[in-house]
Amino acid sequence: MNSYETKDVLVSVVIPSYKSEDTIDKTLASLMAQKTTFGYEVIVVNSSEDSTATIVREQFPSVTLIQLKVPTLAGPARNIGAGNAAGRYVAFLDSDCIVASDWLERLLAIHSDDYCAVGGSVSNANPEGAVSWAGYMLEFCEFFAHGKPTVTNHVPSGNYLIEKRVFEEAGGFPEDFPAQDDRYFNWILMQRTGKPLFIDPTITVDHYHRYSFSDFKRHQIKIGRGGVQILRSTDMRWSGLVAKRALLTLLLPIAPIPKLLRVIFRTIRWKPSIVLRHPHVLVIVGLGMIYWTIGFAQELYQD
Repeated sequence: MNSYETKDVLVSVVIPSYKSEDTIDKTLASLMAQKTTFGYEVIVVNSSEDSTATIVREQFPSVTLIQLKVPTLAGPARNIGAGNAAGRYVAFLDSDCIVASDWLERLLAIHSDDYCAVGGSVSNANPEGAVSWAGYMLEFCEFFAHGKPTVTNHVPSGNYLIEKRVFEEAGGFPEDFPAQDDRYFNWILMQRTGKPLFIDPTITVDHYHRYSFSDFKRHQIKIGRGGVQILRSTDMRWSGLVAKRALLTLLLPIAPIPKLLRVIFRTIRWKPSIVLRHPHVLVIVGLGMIYWTIGFAQELYQD
């Protein structure tokens, strides 16, 4: 059963989209193949002028397409989609992800009033290149498909389910974060509900990562900028350092080292085949951390 066989929508799947013409058909095809015991709908919020909208309209006419007039960040795009959702629950998926036919069924099954939101892990959908592996390692080493289901303080927004009422009460995603808006939203969500998130690593989405080094570089800069915004907006670990620019300036050259070591350790422990097949991936990861530091510095000193 799917949403197009029943009038009762329980879950609304929201997909923010920008220049997604290369992947949106794969994403939507996987959603159309969902096997569920409940009704669901799919909402694409697109803000680009490529062929994404045409693909959605022509190949997936049952999908709700919201076409925005100006390029829009993922956070506000998700908020717009959630605002138009008919379901009691909202599931968020990225426009470059593919899901198994039981993805929605399993996400809803693990949802509980004990948790503010639930989600799963991320795998690499384009494993043929070292650049895509480097992006995967840097962004999702916390979400390799290993371990047991557990409570957590962060779940990626590309594999995520939350009750719409709870989402709205938390205020939605921040509107001005270039990256890591989901980390900030999860922090707000836990603060307001007093509940943890829950993750089941066996519920995986296949995520297409950037092929070109130039795209990879730009994205790492964005993530670095988003890191400063999070520290300025929360009381997370190291947040106090943002106000101490002189001290942070001294620490900035070595700031990426803990994250770099964590990425390498988790990869060697859980995904050693990545390094064995692409030994030079560690060089690209190291360069990615340099660009992350550049973005961090740009945001830190912009005013």
